[in-house]
Amino acid sequence: MTTGIDIGLIIGLIIGMTGGIVNLHPIDESMKINWQQQGEKGAQNVALKVERKKYTKRDLSLIFKVVSTCNLACRYCDADIYSNRRMSLDMVSQVIAKSLDYVDRVELIWHGGEPLLMGIQFYEKVVELQKRYKREGQTIKNNLQTNGTLISQEWVDFFKANDFHVGVSLDGPPEVHNETRVFRNGQGSFEQVMRGIRLLRENGVNFGVLAVITKETMRLGAKRFLDFFIENGIFSIGILRQKPALNIGRTDALPREEFEKFAIELFDYWYSLDDPRIKIRELDAILSRILGARGGACIFSGDCVGKYLGITPVGDVYHCDEFMFDERYKLGNIREQTFEEVLNPMNPKLIRIRLEDLETKKSINCKYSKICNYGCPKDRYVLSRVYNEEGTCGWCNVIDHIYKRVMKDLGKIKE
Repeated sequence: MTTGIDIGLIIGLIIGMTGGIVNLHPIDESMKINWQQQGEKGAQNVALKVERKKYTKRDLSLIFKVVSTCNLACRYCDADIYSNRRMSLDMVSQVIAKSLDYVDRVELIWHGGEPLLMGIQFYEKVVELQKRYKREGQTIKNNLQTNGTLISQEWVDFFKANDFHVGVSLDGPPEVHNETRVFRNGQGSFEQVMRGIRLLRENGVNFGVLAVITKETMRLGAKRFLDFFIENGIFSIGILRQKPALNIGRTDALPREEFEKFAIELFDYWYSLDDPRIKIRELDAILSRILGARGGACIFSGDCVGKYLGITPVGDVYHCDEFMFDERYKLGNIREQTFEEVLNPMNPKLIRIRLEDLETKKSINCKYSKICNYGCPKDRYVLSRVYNEEGTCGWCNVIDHIYKRVMKDLGKIKE
C-alpha cells in the first residue's frame, strides 16, 4: 500500500535536522543510517535506523511570551491585550533548566504583550535561575522587546547590570508613530517612548529599534524616515512590513509591492550615506548574503524550523512565536516534555511542518533564492494563504535591486 508520502524526502528531512533543529556535530563517531526499501517501486516498507553516539548540542532561540496584556493598544497589533495571561516563575525555571540540558548556547527573547509589565523583580529572579542552571562552558543571551513607555532609570540599571539587549518599538517621528502606537485612550505614545530611548542611550545600554512600515511611513518617505533616526542618535534599526493580525481576524496590511518600493528607496539612501554606524538589520543581512557571509536576520537564515521556538505562558511550544495563532504549529508542551522530546526528528508534528515548509519553497523559482533562503515561512504562509500570492518571499525585487547595485559598484556588471 502506498502512502502518498515521499519516504526519501522524509529521510532527508530527518537527516537534515542536524542542521535545522539544532547544530549537531559528531565528536567521535559519525551517524549511521540503515534503511531498506522493499517492493518494485520502493517506498513501501521503509525501516529507518539512526544510531547516534555522542554529540555536542549547540544553540537554540526561545521566544518567551511572558504576558499577553499590554499598556498600549496599537492599531496593527495581533496581541490579545485585553487578556492577562502571565508566565509563572516555575514555568520559566522549567524552560531554562530543560533548554540548558539540551544545548550549550541559548538565546532567551522576552516578549509580550508588554514584557516590562512583569516587573523588575520577575526578571531579577529570572537571572538568578539562569545562574543556578548554567553550567561551565554554556552561554545565555538575553534580549527583551518592549514598547519603551515603561523604561525607567531602575530598568536601565537592571539591563546594564545583566547585559540585556533591548529592542524598542518605534515607528518613526510622531506623525507616523502616533497614528498607530497609541494608549488605550487613543493618545499617542511617542514622547514616552523617546524618553525611554534617551535613558537607554545616555546609560550605554545596548539597544536597537524595530519600526513597522505602514501607509503613514510610505507618506513620510524613506529619506525622512532614516533621517529621523539618525538625528536622534539611533543607529540600529529593524524594519517590519505591517502584516495581517490573523489570530484576531484583522487582514489589513501594507501591500508587498509598496513595502518593496519603500525598502528599495531606503537602501539607496542608506547606501549613499556610507556611514558604518547605521545598521538596518534586513538590508545588512541581504548585503551579507550577497557577499557570501551569513545574514544576521532570522528571516533569511534558511531552515529555521525547530531552531526558533515560541513559548506560551502555559508552556506550549510553537514553531516560532509568529505561528502561535495556528494550533497546527504547536510542537508540544515543555511542562510535560523535554526539548529532546519536542524536537525529536521523529515527532510527526515536526515532520509535517518541515514538509509544509518545503512545499511552500517549491513555488519560489527565483534566481536569488540562495540569498534569501526562500525568506520567512510566516511571510510565505501569509502571501499564499491570505493573498493567494505564491512564488515570492516578499523581498525579491529588493534583493534584485541591491544585487545589481552592489555588482555594479564591484565592477562585475555594466550600467
